[in-house]
Amino acid sequence: MHNTFGRCLLALWGSTCLTAEVTTIQIQKREPYANGRSFGATGPYEQIEGVMHFAVDPAAPGNSGIVDIDKAPLNAQGLVEFEADFFLFKPVDARRGNGTLVFDVVNRGYAHMWLSFGTPDGPETSANFLLERGFSVLGVGWQHDIPAGPGRFGRRFRMKVPNASLKGKPIRGLVSVSFTLDGPEPSQMLSDRGHIPYEVADPDAPGTRMSVRRLDGSEQVVPRENWGFGKVLNGKTVSDRGHVYMKGGFEGRRTYTVIYQSENPPIAGLGYAAVRDAVAAVRHGKAAGLGIQLGTVSQALGVGSSQSGRYLRGFVHEGFNRDLSGNRVFDGVLALIAGGNRLTVNYRFAQPSASPGLLFPFADEAQTDAASGESGGLLTRLPADIRPKMMYLNTANEYWRASNGALVHTHVDGTGDFPLPSTSRLYVVAGAQHSSGQWPPAKSNLELLSNPLNYRWVTRAVFLALDRWVSGQAEPPPSRYPRIDKNELVGSDKVQFPSIPGVTAPPSGQLTARAKIGPGFLTEGPITISPPRPGKTYPQWVSRVDDDGNETAGVILPELAVPLGTYTAWNQRFPGAKDMRASLGLTGGFVPFTRNEQERTLRRDPRASLAERYPTLETFLGRMTVAALKCVQDGYLLEEDVASLLRSAKHQFEGLTNMK
Repeated sequence: MHNTFGRCLLALWGSTCLTAEVTTIQIQKREPYANGRSFGATGPYEQIEGVMHFAVDPAAPGNSGIVDIDKAPLNAQGLVEFEADFFLFKPVDARRGNGTLVFDVVNRGYAHMWLSFGTPDGPETSANFLLERGFSVLGVGWQHDIPAGPGRFGRRFRMKVPNASLKGKPIRGLVSVSFTLDGPEPSQMLSDRGHIPYEVADPDAPGTRMSVRRLDGSEQVVPRENWGFGKVLNGKTVSDRGHVYMKGGFEGRRTYTVIYQSENPPIAGLGYAAVRDAVAAVRHGKAAGLGIQLGTVSQALGVGSSQSGRYLRGFVHEGFNRDLSGNRVFDGVLALIAGGNRLTVNYRFAQPSASPGLLFPFADEAQTDAASGESGGLLTRLPADIRPKMMYLNTANEYWRASNGALVHTHVDGTGDFPLPSTSRLYVVAGAQHSSGQWPPAKSNLELLSNPLNYRWVTRAVFLALDRWVSGQAEPPPSRYPRIDKNELVGSDKVQFPSIPGVTAPPSGQLTARAKIGPGFLTEGPITISPPRPGKTYPQWVSRVDDDGNETAGVILPELAVPLGTYTAWNQRFPGAKDMRASLGLTGGFVPFTRNEQERTLRRDPRASLAERYPTLETFLGRMTVAALKCVQDGYLLEEDVASLLRSAKHQFEGLTNMK
């Protein structure tokens, strides 16, 4: 079904057109979801996709802070126009929904929430979890450099924004791109993960350079005559301003950084305005053509994972949780695996898939960083009535990597814990990798098997707790994370990890430094120091471990309380490397226990074997049941998920004890 409807705010509100938001919604697809299946008491759902068109006043208080919006082209009404793809899943009869709009912050153009709430029983369990409870789900493209291509629901959700110019002339600025290679490559795209690159404007501009960093941490400049801008195809170098090549090819096990001048910066900060205005339109009855009438949405929750979780932290920090009419956009936010960092799209030549470095502040309330002189808090720019309820769910992996998850709840100088406000909750899943694990653990180019801990059980529980909290039904479970005052945190270089055959313990985490990127970055947007110049290093706190090497603080999943092996938040790409920036990634590790005492003795494994821990399957499942019910009691596991969790645990135990 194809349908287009428009709404001219000038005709409706007269002069208020100067703060126009969604002007037109172009519906490209509208069809029953899941062949018209009925979801519980809510009934059937429909799936809608299309393009939202926006127009905003660059001088309005809610827009004037968008970097370079004053340099954007204007339409006849003096507004800045842009557009974004969207999707919406809603009850056919919106009045039968539960009144909560869930906003899925797409991750690099991919609808991501459908992965966040599933169980091992099947991929459809994630959608069923939301729709059977009556939630409506909206997603809008917010990232300007997404290439066209397939994705969930058949597409990637993109955004188109205008470029900034200065009195009709192109604006130029520095761009820095880094990439780490496992093996030799002839050329590389000048972007992160295949996004649309910023093309070089002048290959010979002053400051153009390439450096290479080895695994021992040493770094040197690559002579300019040894590399250039272009792409190698079939052994021949062709001109391409979006690629870089090296004479003789790039070497593996190296990190390369290229600095160059580009031009025509897109006004990427409109990616905040798109989300703000789309949610406001749906919440307040300004998108009637979507079948959502005024009064059918009583609250909105923003949910984002990884990059999208960092986006939400940036969204609230930069003040976009207040819409142009002064209303709150999100009543609650669930930022998953975002760590201590936030993502900002609001700077010149923004690279949303990468990051200019750790950006202060990290904690919700105000603190001062004596080393840099900066003061502030993630939420302190928002008045109390506009602040959302905040929930953070991180894993142990965020503590080991450069995202430095401990900064959310510790002083930046490392002197102690820093309190969360009463309107925030933090849950840290002990021993887990970045993305939820799955069974069986996978082999890859990393040293260890992948970490199979599935923490979606916790995600499901705390999401429903957030919904109840926002609606005033009940307080959520208390925060649970490792603390300094309880002696649960230790420097990443001080972890007492056991000596396990075949495991290279990391000497430290990815130590992160205060990034110096130029005095006008936070106010005007351009990065004038590229790559960012490192300042004083932040403390790197991680959880202590027990004699098995398993973490002991935070949310302890039943699989960790009754373990089948050692679950690490890290897994080395280059074992023995001193440069942890290159060697540690998103994947954690798993080292199964030996099956019996004889095998343990043969391998000289200090950890008790499976048979020594659990003489029978019934013994194992009995202990798992006790641990699962404790998680239910504490609020970190849904009672309805216990049976599925135990089925998964039984499958894992049988798989390990029957290994050949």
